[in-house]
Amino acid sequence: MAVTAPDHTEPSRSKPTNHGDHSWLVWLGEFLADRQWLGLVEFSSEYVSGKLLTSTSKISQAPPAAMLVARKARAANRATGVRIPQSKKTSSSPRANTGQSMTLLAVPLANTTNQVVLLYGAEQTPEQQSSAAALCKWASTTPERVRIEPPVRRATDKMSSLAESVLVAAYEHREPEAVARAIVNCTKRLCGCVRVSLAIQQKPTTGQLNLISISDQSSIDIRKILPVQIQAAIHESFSAPEPVTTPVAQNTAERKQSVAAMTLFDEQGKHPALYIRYPTASDHEYAIPDAATPALTQIGMVLERPNGQCFQDAQIKAIERALRPSLNFLSHQFDAAMPLPNLKLQQWLGSTRPEAIRRHVYRYRIRFCVAMLLVASALIPVQHRVSAQAAIESRDLQVLIAPQDGFVSSSHVRAGDSVTRNQLLATLDTQDLKLAADKWRSESLKNAQALQQALATKDRVALGRLRADASRIQAEMALVERQIARSQLRAPFDGVVLSGDLNQQLGAAVTRGDTLFTVAASNEYRLVLELEEQDVGLVKAGQEAEIRLSALPNTTWQAAIDTVLPVARTTDETPVFRVPAVLSERSDLLLPGMEGVARLNVGTRSMAWVYTRSLREKMRLLMWHLGLLK
Repeated sequence: MAVTAPDHTEPSRSKPTNHGDHSWLVWLGEFLADRQWLGLVEFSSEYVSGKLLTSTSKISQAPPAAMLVARKARAANRATGVRIPQSKKTSSSPRANTGQSMTLLAVPLANTTNQVVLLYGAEQTPEQQSSAAALCKWASTTPERVRIEPPVRRATDKMSSLAESVLVAAYEHREPEAVARAIVNCTKRLCGCVRVSLAIQQKPTTGQLNLISISDQSSIDIRKILPVQIQAAIHESFSAPEPVTTPVAQNTAERKQSVAAMTLFDEQGKHPALYIRYPTASDHEYAIPDAATPALTQIGMVLERPNGQCFQDAQIKAIERALRPSLNFLSHQFDAAMPLPNLKLQQWLGSTRPEAIRRHVYRYRIRFCVAMLLVASALIPVQHRVSAQAAIESRDLQVLIAPQDGFVSSSHVRAGDSVTRNQLLATLDTQDLKLAADKWRSESLKNAQALQQALATKDRVALGRLRADASRIQAEMALVERQIARSQLRAPFDGVVLSGDLNQQLGAAVTRGDTLFTVAASNEYRLVLELEEQDVGLVKAGQEAEIRLSALPNTTWQAAIDTVLPVARTTDETPVFRVPAVLSERSDLLLPGMEGVARLNVGTRSMAWVYTRSLREKMRLLMWHLGLLK
């Protein structure tokens, strides 16, 4: 697909200005040597159309439609590549051929959607574009991982195929072993070697070395002589401060330190060899800021040339420079594949090395001071306080229940109202009771008449029965009259209605024994604290407490523990102990039913003891339960 530049002036044509540290883009340009232009564009409220922050270029100006493709990739939030046909008039690069198509790839960074990386160069396949996009995101999330000098002009771009081989292997196989095979095979071809081998060392403290790849070999049999000799020679080169080359002159100190390397040289065809290690002491400047070494995985390579073609100093420097980006990428791929416990262990071991401590002495001093301050603060004695739920309860509390089955006739108070002694609270319907009373009065009159007739006739049997009926009728009338009197619910004393509101239940049926009102005496109250089971052992009589009630949050009340009751009750499946307390002063603002929070002062302890008490007690109980403690 071809994209043309818009008619209006693009912000990308302006001179770029560096904002922040974008040295990783220089490393990216060195790794992707076939890309003629790389740029970093930022979109923000200040730069609505986007602004070019920095770029690395082999051409005179930015490619056409660069900002248009960047905006498209930012809107889609995925890598977007477009094909831009080149003509003799529009070609801006001396390397561009007439009619050759170029690729402009825009990659939104993984850690932000406001920055987009632009790559411009020769046409690429979709697989190559995917590999380049993955490398851009990896490089941007690892700031200052690699800092090398800007690439110099070369007579040829042969080494650029090494980067392409590494990218293809990383994209297709996604394994560091495949990347290692691509490095050794491509290095053998580009450097004219007969054999290239690569080994890694992920445990520097134990000296364990693993031979990963030998050029033109898909697998390695470590039982054979050649892999054993190569592994021994690479391991020996790790102790050398500079790259080792063979052959070494007789009767020299270097020959005594290169026994394994000379054995490989003498027994495997007398091929001149170059031993390269990454990272070296000089690579500390490319380290991650928070790490002690550039990479945890150490890589060793041996390059063997045909007999008689020894390595020159200029060639050694050029090969080291060309291999450094690929080896750095491979090293961090092995770090990513390392199990997390081993990775953390190696990071800690690296941070304790003397050279790491010297480089980060200022940081370690700050950490040491902070650690000492934390330790000192943990030993400072502080007031130990425990929390409890507080409640104001009435000393006198009475519950008014329905005296008999009936219906609610009227209600005169509700919860929260103050009442006086014998004040009418509510009445029940008495119509049925009045009818029953009239019935028994009628029965009493009839009984009286029958009694007079029995006296006149001197019927002793009837007279005894009628007198018994008269007593029964009087008892029934007294019961009905008492029920009528009890249908009026009155306050037993001066106080406050804590619960009960029958205004919404007028005419509703009630059953004998139903709770209708709860009345508490307002002039007598007490404070009760509910302590958790793990805190009750620290509380003693006489200890002070501070109370804040939900109804009065701006006032603090002082109290003292009266006595600790050895009886617990369960609330919400949690046992609590009710501890009575005495307020230092009484107030008319306090009413029964108020609740809040109390803080009890139970002594002075160190800060570490206070904040670890709960955990220590739980662990001690668990260990005793498991039989680990007596």
